[in-house]
Amino acid sequence: MKGPGHPPGPRVHEGHAHEMSCPAHRGHRLECAAPVTGPGTRAGEPGLLVLKVGGSLLSDKRHTGETDYTAIDDYAGLLADLVAAFPGRVVLVTGGGALCHPVGLRIKAAKDDPYAAVALTEPAFRMRWAWTTRLRAKGVRAVPLQATSLLEERPDGTRACHTAVVGRLLAQGALPVLSSDCYLTAEGTLRILSSDDVPAVLLDLGLGPVRVVALTDVD
Repeated sequence: MKGPGHPPGPRVHEGHAHEMSCPAHRGHRLECAAPVTGPGTRAGEPGLLVLKVGGSLLSDKRHTGETDYTAIDDYAGLLADLVAAFPGRVVLVTGGGALCHPVGLRIKAAKDDPYAAVALTEPAFRMRWAWTTRLRAKGVRAVPLQATSLLEERPDGTRACHTAVVGRLLAQGALPVLSSDCYLTAEGTLRILSSDDVPAVLLDLGLGPVRVVALTDVD
């Protein structure tokens, strides 16, 4: 799989693919494994696609520290085509990139503050909102959600996912937009939830098998 104008990302190992092209990136195409729906769906085919776009594709964390909003707009155009083809069967998870990276480092350094991770809320929302506004401009019913309210760690250490609102939005043909966040631990503290771990929260939505596709330029 290739993101437009970027090095190869993770491979899609099975199932159907939905191909999208992006003129702004020299005609490169983005292939995403798409969910299969309808009465003819074979047993075991995915009913939901969780598309994870790495923050490294959207910003420069190491040098300029700037977010590439043009790249977000280009990817939003590709995603709009995918959602139009499979309404109610796609969830977007975005990496935080340069917006969240420095905040994450400060949180890890604040070992004496059990609620330091709450600081991630603001930059993570800015990234979700950047996606949301661009997707809505392209006709997508994008809705930013905070993963903090979707996941908790119980006192016994087990995790509980509360994803009913995600399912209801999908049923209306909307596109939930998630990102890195924080969650409540068994001890009652807050811990960073990496965007890489967010797809795992969405595995029990009752839509059948879930296919997770990650776009990244990090080996």
